[in-house]
Parts: sequence; C-alpha cells; structure tokens
Amino acid sequence: MGEEEFLECSLEGNPEQMSPDFWRMSPAGLATIIKPFSEDRWEMADEFAAGTWLWPAVLVREIAEVTAHARAFSQRFEAPEAVILRCDWHGLKGRRLKDHTNFSNWDRYGSAQDNTGTLQRTVTVASLRDDWCGVTADIVSRVVRMFDADASISAAEVRSTIKRLEGWGHLA
Repeated sequence: MGEEEFLECSLEGNPEQMSPDFWRMSPAGLATIIKPFSEDRWEMADEFAAGTWLWPAVLVREIAEVTAHARAFSQRFEAPEAVILRCDWHGLKGRRLKDHTNFSNWDRYGSAQDNTGTLQRTVTVASLRDDWCGVTADIVSRVVRMFDADASISAAEVRSTIKRLEGWGHLA
C-alpha cells in the first residue's frame, strides 16, 4: 500500500448486527470493500440459519452504501465521467432470498446454484447523481437474478427500503 492510500476497518456498533468492514481507497479512485454476509451474524430460527439466506433489504443497504460512496468519491476528481463498479460475492450456493420481517415475499424464489457471483457495471457520474436509486436497483436486481432469473427490484423499492433503514432515509 502506498503512503497516500488508507485502509479503514469498522468494528464499532452492536456486535449482533454489525460485521467488520474493510475499506481500501487510493488517490487514483480505486476502492475495495470486503465484508462478510451480515445475515450470518444474526441468531434466529432454524430457517434463518447462518449461510442459508440473503436478506434483500441488507443487500439494498450494502449496494446503496457502495453506490453512495462512489457518487461522493467521484466528486473528488476534476472532471469525472464514469465509475466502474465491480462486485464479487462468495458463499452464495444454497442461500435463499428471505425477509424475516415479511415486508415482501422473496421466499418464492429459488436458491443460488453457484457459490460465487461477479458483476461489473460502468455508470456515468450523472446517473449516480440523478438516478442513484435506479443505479442501485439495477445492481441489486443483477444480484437477486443469481437466485432466480425473474427476480428484480425497482428504484421505488430501493427508495422505500432505504427510508426504512435507520440513518439512511436522507439518501433516498
């Protein structure tokens, strides 16, 4: 790591709901975020055992976090035009989309057949600024389609989810 780069680790908060986040940023605009599945830290009923589910609301929050940081970070450059977002997931096989709060019926979709998933998307800085929920919805939809080809989420659902999440409503 160069002298101008930084590595941040977040370990604060409620240990039952938080997980370690590792962030690496460079002056060139490269960012890396590594974090475990938040759902695996919560002890619930057997149907929500660690390694068996993925909560779309958490996925929305985490993708929204990445796109919000990309939007903010892009403004640090003189004439930013586009941002390349690449997301990798490991440990998907056998997980199902579930919502323990019953805000939606994600249970109708199948389980992930592949253990890993990668997506890459180039988005304009203007779209991050003007349609942040739409960009986030597109990325989340690509992830949930790893579970079922018909699964998707709209920009309105992203906005609604973000407004429900404590401390995130101002972004929607």
